[in-house]
Amino acid sequence: MPGVAAPAPEGTHARRNVAVTAVVAALGGLLFGYDTGIIASALLFIRDDFGLSSFQQGMVVSAVPIGAVFGAGVEAQPRRARAAARPRPPPSSRRRKARTRAL
Repeated sequence: MPGVAAPAPEGTHARRNVAVTAVVAALGGLLFGYDTGIIASALLFIRDDFGLSSFQQGMVVSAVPIGAVFGAGVEAQPRRARAAARPRPPPSSRRRKARTRAL
C-alpha cells in the first residue's frame, strides 16, 4: 500500500539504543580524558604559583570530575521537578488566563 510505512524489523530499536549508548559513552570518555590532560598541563603552573603540596594537587585535579558528576546530577533532575521549583504567577493572573481561555 503506498504511503504506509513497513514495520521496522525486530531488534532495530534495540540496536539503535545500543549504538546511541556507545556513542554517548565514547564521547564522555573522550571529554573526561581531554579534561584530565588539560588539568595535568595546567597543574605545572598552578603548583608553582600557589605552592601546592602533592595532596593539594590531587584535590585540584579531583575537583574537575567531582564538578562534572554534580553538574550531570543537576541536569538529570526530572523536568517536572524543575518546573515545580519555578515561581508561579500570582493567582489573579492565573484566573485571568483561565477566563480568557473560556471565552
